[in-house]
Amino acid sequence: MSDSESNRSSDSQHSSACYSSKTADWEDLPRLDAAYLSSLYLETASDKAIDTFLKKSKLYDFKKKHWTPVHKVRIRDWRDEDKLEQAFIKVIAGVLRHFGNAGRSRKVEGYYESRNDCAWPRKVRTFYDRTSRPSLAIKATGPSFELPEKNGATRRLGFTNVASCIDVTHDENYLEDRELYIMSEHSEVYAREMFVQQPNRRFIRDIDLSRTRLRLFHWDRTGIESSDTINIHENPHIFIRIILGISSPDEEELGFDTSIQWTVDNGRKTKGTLATVNAQGQKVIYDLVRDPNTGQLFVVKDTWRLPSDNKEYEYLEKVKGLAGVAQMVSFEANRCETKQFRGLDLTRNRIQDRIVLQMYGKTLDNFESAMQALCALRHAIDGHRGVCKKEMLHRDISMNNILLGNSDAAEGNRGILIDFDSAAHGADGTVEAEESMRPALYRPATGLIGRRRECLSMDNPAVPAHDPLDELESFYYVTYHLLHSWEGPGKCTGLPAVMKGWCNAGVGAGLDKLEFLVKPVKVDRIPPSWGQAGKELIAAYHQFFATAIRQKNSRPSHFSWFKEGPKEGFGDLGKSMDENYGYVVGLFDTAIARLEAESPETLSPPGEGSINRIPKRNLENDDSSDSDSEGRSTKRICVS
Repeated sequence: MSDSESNRSSDSQHSSACYSSKTADWEDLPRLDAAYLSSLYLETASDKAIDTFLKKSKLYDFKKKHWTPVHKVRIRDWRDEDKLEQAFIKVIAGVLRHFGNAGRSRKVEGYYESRNDCAWPRKVRTFYDRTSRPSLAIKATGPSFELPEKNGATRRLGFTNVASCIDVTHDENYLEDRELYIMSEHSEVYAREMFVQQPNRRFIRDIDLSRTRLRLFHWDRTGIESSDTINIHENPHIFIRIILGISSPDEEELGFDTSIQWTVDNGRKTKGTLATVNAQGQKVIYDLVRDPNTGQLFVVKDTWRLPSDNKEYEYLEKVKGLAGVAQMVSFEANRCETKQFRGLDLTRNRIQDRIVLQMYGKTLDNFESAMQALCALRHAIDGHRGVCKKEMLHRDISMNNILLGNSDAAEGNRGILIDFDSAAHGADGTVEAEESMRPALYRPATGLIGRRRECLSMDNPAVPAHDPLDELESFYYVTYHLLHSWEGPGKCTGLPAVMKGWCNAGVGAGLDKLEFLVKPVKVDRIPPSWGQAGKELIAAYHQFFATAIRQKNSRPSHFSWFKEGPKEGFGDLGKSMDENYGYVVGLFDTAIARLEAESPETLSPPGEGSINRIPKRNLENDDSSDSDSEGRSTKRICVS
């Protein structure tokens, strides 16, 4: 294993991991009191040093107890907010200049002075139709920051080079509880953007300021905490320390994971290092690169899980050596916990794990030929058979969790099943189809129906345990979606009409799927690029489940598919698990053989000389972070 690594920037990895102000009751936001605020950042400046500054500075009237530039501003309407912003810029700049702990690496800037050279989203709107750009921001330089880009040009200020965001508002707004909702909604947008564009960020703290008050918002992978307000004139020590804390030159204090370090040239990240452990548990440092051309590639996946969640590395350890399944190289468990960063709300804790995996291709929908797509599905299904033989279930089969194999992939590895954070052991056959299974589009019908008695056989009202047959059903939905929605590589025509109602994770979607499975399938709308082989594959795969779904409810609820041998009372589906997988894999083998005999022009994009060729990926534009519906936030980084 060589020592180099490539960053794959996060997408909106944090948005669903956070406590969302849009979906949560804002009155229930965890509140931090003034005593907690007074305990923050005590090491940034002593009481004596702050008193000296307050007595000597023209920015603060020590006798009248107010910040002079801010106190002078009179707010008559929203147009006077610009004056208040300028007053706060003067005060904050004076604090940073006097205490000098950030030097030139931290600077406060306002929206209006940088509006012509910034990368803020201009019209990203919030629930109350307000734009999302912050009033002020702490501009930062250092190993974790870089100049933003917009429309192909480097800009002066954006979410890539901001340590913290500051909103300036009216005093009256602090008297309305509704305004807390609006403030937290704005802060949520800033936090989401910063987590996306600063992928090694662990937590973020933003503040709202008015003519007299301050409120702090803390964001991490558990969610949000909001402070009570404090009077900035009566509590100058707290105000100064918070300003120094959110502009600290110490990136760990700002909330960064300093095991990732970037080298910045001309304002842009070019390379860096990541520290983790190898297979022997020894510390190892990889080089970070953005365009790797040589060396063996790996992916580093950071996951924030609940203490009760599955430990993905335990399942990956059990599937080592299986073809068609992601292979783990090493892992670091319990790297840190969000309760280390939070104030009072320590019950909603998340734990960070880091997993190093071998590198594979892009997701299945990025196939370059029909042959490549069918081979990928065939090998992923066969790999899943090996998982089931180890008495495990994946429970999250989806298009995004099947990767294309590398161009030099060995037999059995042209398709790779990834993401085992929803996996479960099933030795007794009692694994449930949890709500965590996602997305709903690919869930098995019985998993969506849940425990609704009226939707099931009255003779057996219990929901059958989730089993390998359900996983094969999810693979079928992936296959159906792929062959109906893609006319060829990169040519997606949208979701088939029959699948549009399946996106809602409810009983109705489950019933729709049941009705779909028991009816004959129409294959006339499968694009010609899949050939007759694609049509026959869908027809045969559908028929397999048309038989299965009629017998599903007659099975005992704790029927174990992990015990080999015939299952009495379950017809053809009472055969061994391995035989059922063999049948489905055989369908793909037949389709692949027929596809191979058909015209190569229908199988490959123009210019491709081989239907099995997998071109090199553009890793610099390959985003691969995700967050699931339970809020497990993940980040993947490519290493070589």
